[in-house]
Amino acid sequence: MARVHALLVLRAAVLVALLGSSALTIDYLSPVPTFCGVTSGCGTVHESAWSHLGPLNVPLPALGLVCFTAVLTLSLLPGARRHAAAPLAIAGGAFALGLLALQWLEIGAFCVLCVTVDSAALVAGAAGIAFVLLGRNGADGAHALESAADGADRELLRDGGWIALGAIAVTAPLMWPSVKPLPDVPREIAAHYEPGKINVVEFVDFQCPFCRMYQPELKRVIDEYGARVHFVRLDLPLAMHPLARGAARAHLCAVARGRGEEMANALMATEDLSTAGLVKAGASVGLDPKTLEACMNAPETDRAAGSSEALLKRLGLLQGLPTTFVGSKMIVGAEEAPALREAFEQAAAGSHRGIPGSAYAAIVVAAAGASVWFGRRKTRAPRA
Repeated sequence: MARVHALLVLRAAVLVALLGSSALTIDYLSPVPTFCGVTSGCGTVHESAWSHLGPLNVPLPALGLVCFTAVLTLSLLPGARRHAAAPLAIAGGAFALGLLALQWLEIGAFCVLCVTVDSAALVAGAAGIAFVLLGRNGADGAHALESAADGADRELLRDGGWIALGAIAVTAPLMWPSVKPLPDVPREIAAHYEPGKINVVEFVDFQCPFCRMYQPELKRVIDEYGARVHFVRLDLPLAMHPLARGAARAHLCAVARGRGEEMANALMATEDLSTAGLVKAGASVGLDPKTLEACMNAPETDRAAGSSEALLKRLGLLQGLPTTFVGSKMIVGAEEAPALREAFEQAAAGSHRGIPGSAYAAIVVAAAGASVWFGRRKTRAPRA
């Protein structure tokens, strides 16, 4: 093997690592993962203490994205300066070996994308070692035919081709969430929808600080669209909020008596979610205190208060609160009004069809093929 071949393997492995790191970064920075589900080993690794680094809590995939980009960039520098790629690739391979050991011995779960990136890093590290060793062996002239640029004129691709492939590896996963087809709304959620409306279903916990932060934003956008919106609020009291279940029961009782929205506003406005506070909130919207308290204490009301959590868990959609379905789109977290308006407009326009995964993959492969074809280095004719 010549050094040029070791460099080829190093770059190809780095491209795979860049592709995987980009996909993982999207999953780590998004409330809902796109490439690797939360119920898989990816979710377990993501939730572990090893998924982020340092006091700034930097996601490891984002760090990998930076490091692999650096390796590829160094490998494209002219002359002997490209030698710096090998030590960095070797260090990356050693780090990847440690991450694989952590998944096996400490976390007890393997993330498919993480294993792909780590394996590619190991291959790049091995190629880096080969590059260094071949350089030492060639110092006595055995590889003297290679130029000072390490055989750049013998490489398969020009630098521009590698740069294009690197850009594709990074951007293809980044673009996929914005062009992919939205999944069908689960029938349990769609059962609350009305034809011809902008349908909005919110899962809420009245003690959740993010739900309280989100409430005015959502209300503002709903008011803007007025009668075009069909809105349903479903209670999902989290166990970590000890007063949330009581508030959910009070809200359910108010819904049964036609005062659901008024009660929700009162619950979001009050800081007192004790039983006395709930009864007071109910009285402020016209509910009889004794009737409300009796309803809140009924076993069937308590069972209903826990039904939404069971539903989202069964569907594998419980990522956090608030969770809002707007048409075909699921929004997790306290989004601000501009993002909500975009979802409302999309729901008003109809289902977002997007690009099928197979078609998108074909486009990415075609772009990569074009980069290879137009970036290939033409073979020089032998000298006479």
